[in-house]
Amino acid sequence: MKRSALLAAALCFPAAVTACSSAQQETWQVVAIYAEPDLPGNLPADAAGTVNVRLTDTKDTPTFAGTTPCAEVTGTLTQNDDEQVTAIDTVEFGAITNDDSCIGGARHTHNQLAELLKPGTAIAMAKPSEEELRVVLSPDAVNPPSIWLRRL
Repeated sequence: MKRSALLAAALCFPAAVTACSSAQQETWQVVAIYAEPDLPGNLPADAAGTVNVRLTDTKDTPTFAGTTPCAEVTGTLTQNDDEQVTAIDTVEFGAITNDDSCIGGARHTHNQLAELLKPGTAIAMAKPSEEELRVVLSPDAVNPPSIWLRRL
């Protein structure tokens, strides 16, 4: 699988790998967001299991679609020739239809993702195992934020 596919999967978030004739898809679940080095990254109880991303790796442009606890998210990535760093090309967050339903830890997690996943943000990926991904945002920064995902 292309490194861009793994990077895209790590961005935004459930379950199985499926192969299509023209594209390959993987679904992942966000298990931790380390936005700041001195803060714990585990998702709050009301957000756990609600942040997922499905990656579609096509020959043209890797795309992702998923959910935060409060909204849908979609986007595309661009990849450097060296396949070491990818940049978020576009990101769109769907409207939160009922603000009263997205409160507490769920809203906090949504806000973290909305702040971290911005067009132009560089990302790098580490794969500790076949079932885990670590996406590092702004990898050249000191103590860069990261998002940890697990294949469902």
